[in-house]
Amino acid sequence: MIKSYFDVIKILGKPAYENVSTADKGRYFFMVNRHLTRMYPVIAATFSHIKVDSANAMDFWNFYFKNIYKASKNPLPSKENFAKLSQKGKVAKYNEEGIEFMVSRLKLGSAEVEILKKLKSKDLIKYLKAVDELLNEKIKK
Repeated sequence: MIKSYFDVIKILGKPAYENVSTADKGRYFFMVNRHLTRMYPVIAATFSHIKVDSANAMDFWNFYFKNIYKASKNPLPSKENFAKLSQKGKVAKYNEEGIEFMVSRLKLGSAEVEILKKLKSKDLIKYLKAVDELLNEKIKK
């Protein structure tokens, strides 16, 4: 029994979807598409056209989760996913004195430092903390 669009989302890609009527597909298409816009913006934007047949679009979502997505995961966007997405925008802060020390001692160029920042940021931060501790010890002596 379909009572809300959440019920439709929960069965996307599963055999129970075959029992959803065409009327329910049309009724809940807008909200399902809107809900899936967060995780799949390109696909959902394609379906936002006014002349799209909502039942066929819902069948596509079912096909997507059944064959492409393999329905092994829950199609509902989770808080975890949004937390990971929000972390991507954060920029790590680097100790500039440590970077200058590293550039002078290891004879690195600015391009190499940028590559390290992009590919090995966690390791670079650990290294810079160790360098900062060493520099602070030299200043204390």
